[in-house]
Amino acid sequence: MRLSPCTLFAPPLVVLLGGCGAAPMDSEPAKMAVMKAFSDANPPGRAGLLLKGHHIWLEAPYFVPSCIEEKGLAFNDDPRQRPSATGQRITPTYDAQRYLLKNTDQGYCLLLGVDPSITLGEASYGQDRWRIDATLSVKDPSPWFACIDPRYTKFQVEVVYDKAGVATVATPLDFMRGDCPANMVGEVERVGKASVGDKGAPAPSKAEVVTLVRAFDAALESSDQAGALALSSCVNLFASPPWGACTVSELLTVGPSFAAKMAPGHGTPWLEYGLASPEDIDQIVKDADLPGVFHVRFHHKRSDRPRSFSVQRVGGEWRMLGVVERKAEGLTSARYLLDLHDKDRRAIFVRRLAGEDLDAEGNSNRPPPEAE
Repeated sequence: MRLSPCTLFAPPLVVLLGGCGAAPMDSEPAKMAVMKAFSDANPPGRAGLLLKGHHIWLEAPYFVPSCIEEKGLAFNDDPRQRPSATGQRITPTYDAQRYLLKNTDQGYCLLLGVDPSITLGEASYGQDRWRIDATLSVKDPSPWFACIDPRYTKFQVEVVYDKAGVATVATPLDFMRGDCPANMVGEVERVGKASVGDKGAPAPSKAEVVTLVRAFDAALESSDQAGALALSSCVNLFASPPWGACTVSELLTVGPSFAAKMAPGHGTPWLEYGLASPEDIDQIVKDADLPGVFHVRFHHKRSDRPRSFSVQRVGGEWRMLGVVERKAEGLTSARYLLDLHDKDRRAIFVRRLAGEDLDAEGNSNRPPPEAE
């Protein structure tokens, strides 16, 4: 039978131990409970932190504001312009958004590192609970990890004992994960090639395009950005070389077009409300020069105009052509409704591919020469 401090010690020592009850004398069982709770909440793999919100400003109370700005990771909003109910908010920079790997109903998941672990230190007992010093760490930390406020990486874990002497960890140990998955997937490096595409590829059939579109849309509907990116041939006009220089972060705000029900985390539909069904596509037209590229035309149901998205055959497989063509105030995304069947839109795209410093409308980004 387990004896309480009231049975074992005189009253003055009982007071020092935190009062009568099942006060354990050994901290090891409490530490073991903490290690198990942490292990259950943090499986091995790539650990993510939840940034709440789906708009320009994301709730992020975990970071030291000066650190994320000094490292070029994010911008902090003006506290005077925040809604009264919100705390610290940030918007990631384009360069640093590549560490965002998932969208959820609550927000976006930011990669912190691999295989989170906890180190336990001194332990003290009082008021029916152990308080144990703890330090959180990860392997291969992303640049964001260094800017986490120390309050979230060095803190005390409380372990409560009931009258039967059963320990319960009272401090959340989910590593600020929220509704992010336990092991996130997706590349974070924007590594491109000079060109891709199968030269001389035959035109896809309508059935092949419909199959591709449905698979791409289903991946976006299930918030599988890594899967949607694998079905894409993505061109990043801000990278050199541009072909394939995209990460899953460029698809976080790209939503499905044919989902039965839109979820809170879904972004703007990639066809921008243009088609009721993939079967409504019209002509499939070969591009004049781009290897393996075909433009899929249709009549936009809202604008009442001819529009197009494009597909490309890469390594014997058809993929959706997406382009990162302009940086956004919030998260920058790839665009799939490209209208490259239009000679003017295509001309701008080709010139930018060739390295001309133009914006998405074809205007030069270089300042005009000064008048003499």
